[in-house]
Parts: sequence; C-alpha cells; structure tokens
Amino acid sequence: MRRNNVKIFVGIFVFGLIGFSHVYLRMQCVDEDYALNDLRGKIKKASLLNKELKADKAKLLSVKNLRSYAKRYKLKVPEREQIIVIKDNAKTTGQSKSHTSI
Repeated sequence: MRRNNVKIFVGIFVFGLIGFSHVYLRMQCVDEDYALNDLRGKIKKASLLNKELKADKAKLLSVKNLRSYAKRYKLKVPEREQIIVIKDNAKTTGQSKSHTSI
C-alpha cells in the first residue's frame, strides 16, 4: 500500500511539474511575442521616417530648388578650368568612379 502511495505522489509531482513548465514556457512565449511586436512597430516607424527623409532630400536636391539657391546666392556654372575630375578605382566593384570637385 505504501508503495502505491509513493507512485501516486511521484506521478502527481511529475504531472504538476510538466503542467507548471508548460504554463511557464507559454508565458515566456507571450512575453517574447510582445517584444517582437514592439520591435516590428519600431521598424515600421523607422521605415516611415526614412521614406519621409528621402522625400525631403529629393525635394531639397530638386533641380528647381537648386536653381533657386543658385539664383539667390548669385552662383554660376563653373568654368572648364575650375572642374577637377578625380578617378577612384573601386576594387570591390571593379569599376572606376569619377568625382567632380570645384
């Protein structure tokens, strides 16, 4: 009789331990899901901000805007002698890039 009581106690203990482990792991999954959703929200906001900044950059660098700056600050097209071309041999792409400097 005593042996059956020990077996029942061990069975209940193991079953309880498995149940507790399941609940604990499920709670951890829920916590990780909240963290993941938070990161997804931050990525979405950063992506939206990036798009807005790219649009602002495109607007500021538009030909119309640059011409208005040139007119406002009395800038003119540089003379041929003022333009210096610097060649950069990019080893990673195997292509040469030209940069213009005034």
